[in-house]
Amino acid sequence: MKIAIKPLDLLFFRNAKPFNTSHSAFGETLDKPHTTTLYGALRSKILLDNSELYSEFLQENAAEVTEVIGSPSNKGSLKIKFFSVLSPEDKPLLPMPKDLVTEKDKGEDIFPLKLIKKPDWISYDSNYPFNCMLVTEKDIKVKKPANPFINLPDLERYLNLEEKLNIKNNEENYFIKEFRTGIKINRKTNRVEEGMLYRKELLNLKDGFSYLMELSGHNGLLPEEGILKLGGESKAAFYKSRNISSSIKLNKTVKKKIKESKKFKIYLATPAVFKKGWLPESVDDNLIISLDNGIRIKIICCSTDKHKMISGWDIDKKKPRPGYRMIPAGSIYHCEVLNDSFEIKELLRALHGKSISDYNKKDGFGIAYIGGIK
Repeated sequence: MKIAIKPLDLLFFRNAKPFNTSHSAFGETLDKPHTTTLYGALRSKILLDNSELYSEFLQENAAEVTEVIGSPSNKGSLKIKFFSVLSPEDKPLLPMPKDLVTEKDKGEDIFPLKLIKKPDWISYDSNYPFNCMLVTEKDIKVKKPANPFINLPDLERYLNLEEKLNIKNNEENYFIKEFRTGIKINRKTNRVEEGMLYRKELLNLKDGFSYLMELSGHNGLLPEEGILKLGGESKAAFYKSRNISSSIKLNKTVKKKIKESKKFKIYLATPAVFKKGWLPESVDDNLIISLDNGIRIKIICCSTDKHKMISGWDIDKKKPRPGYRMIPAGSIYHCEVLNDSFEIKELLRALHGKSISDYNKKDGFGIAYIGGIK
């Protein structure tokens, strides 16, 4: 089931920075919601539609409702399999891959960096842990693209190593940030409190833009359209089932190239939280990961940004959730298969379109896709 979510009001998705009137009077919003926020909104919607089972839900005995959304302390079968911004032309927009760049002074075209073996003049006892590195093919200065997103057809061409991506550098975004000023009200006296003035950012989506999600495990408990409470202050958002393609396929040429070279890249379409910071829990000291199907891969290069923090409010325990460092969406891990032989379909089955995050897998964190390496 795929649904498009269209906010009916301005939205506030608070980041991990402190926001209270006595210490930090400016509230910053995220540019788009974490999938955990949307996951919680969907669980709340299903529970509200089955409110007569609320007591049984608390006791983990609400039959199919418990099976789908779990309990206050556990999750059920509901799972987010895909998440993106959706353009007015019904094109999913995903985060720009971190190994795509543009020429610094006059660049309009966006192109990928080239993976090469680490030169001998780079010391092996340095802090750089990889066997390979990313460089430009030409002697030019480059910078990150201004684009925050890449559309799905362009992303598919990028993962399939097509020569001309035809992605233009532009700074357009899908939202406008607006600001609101308020003052704290004492709930007992119903009067304003002196020195408690605050200001916060709000997201106003441009006309035609929405959020797209693919869900599984809802067992028919989620209606095909309805109203959700979303973000800070529980603003209303309308969702509706949509038949929009969200699949990313690799062509035969790239599959053959991965099979022969044993090298591929992993693209993170959503942020991931790993137990070892920027590395999954399963990686060893030699940067080797053993997949469940017996395929062993080694990380040979990585392209990412500075980590961000994610936290939240635990409704069940009535206290803030622990904060975690989050690898941003768009991050790229270049890998090499160490097995003498392997089946490409098994590699795809283990990683392509799957969550590789150590936390919040069902919430849609760490959704990854495989691509080729030139």
